[in-house]
Amino acid sequence: MKTLQNTSLTILVLSFLAMTIFSSCGSSRNRDLMIDESAFPSQPGSDTTSVSSTEPTTDEAEVLKLLGINQSKEKATEAASPSVAANLNQEEQKVQDLEDTLNKKDVEIANLRAELTARAKKLNELQKKAKSTSILSSPPASFPSGGTFKEKYNQALELYNNRSYQQAIDLFNELLALNESNSLVDNCQYWKGESYYGMGDYNQAILEFNKVFMFNDSNKLDDAQLKLGLCYIQLGDKQKARSEFEKLLANYPDSEYVERAQRYLSQL
Repeated sequence: MKTLQNTSLTILVLSFLAMTIFSSCGSSRNRDLMIDESAFPSQPGSDTTSVSSTEPTTDEAEVLKLLGINQSKEKATEAASPSVAANLNQEEQKVQDLEDTLNKKDVEIANLRAELTARAKKLNELQKKAKSTSILSSPPASFPSGGTFKEKYNQALELYNNRSYQQAIDLFNELLALNESNSLVDNCQYWKGESYYGMGDYNQAILEFNKVFMFNDSNKLDDAQLKLGLCYIQLGDKQKARSEFEKLLANYPDSEYVERAQRYLSQL
């Protein structure tokens, strides 16, 4: 009986020891597992929420906020930049097209202005020609239907003195055709040359002054000789001008124009 009780007590002690050992092993394993799990980061698919490397931390967000940087706006701008660049390129092309069009219009305007200038010049020439033709085809308004040769001569001289050179020439021509034996005919020829000289037509004036020498008894010979020299000066022919002045000194030594001719010669 006593032996049975000792055996039961022994079993109980051993069972307690065994439970104690197993409990110690379980606690140790749990501690090891907890240390191992905390030593390694959570794997993908685990319940632990991972922080994205692309998202700023709280401190970074505060710094960006202080700097006035809106990261979401920057990303939106970066995303929109290709379309903005495309729009800018289109606008630049439109501006370039407008500039090309304006340049073409400027060229067209310049051509039109040149054409208008040429037409205005041609019209002016036609008007002058028509006016000259009208003057030649009709006598001056001041020219009377009657009157003596002397009266008409004085009227022609008055036209010359008023610088109405073409009208004076027309009237002198009419007087020359009326009566070549009149004592004033040579004067008409001389003043006809003076009228061309006044108009600046020096070549025609030379022809008219030379005709004065057809009248041997004219009192305008030395006048015509002097004017021939002046015509050649105006034309820039100094050699012929010198020749004409020398003729005046040789042929008309008593002329009132000798001193003038000598002065012109000294300047040639």
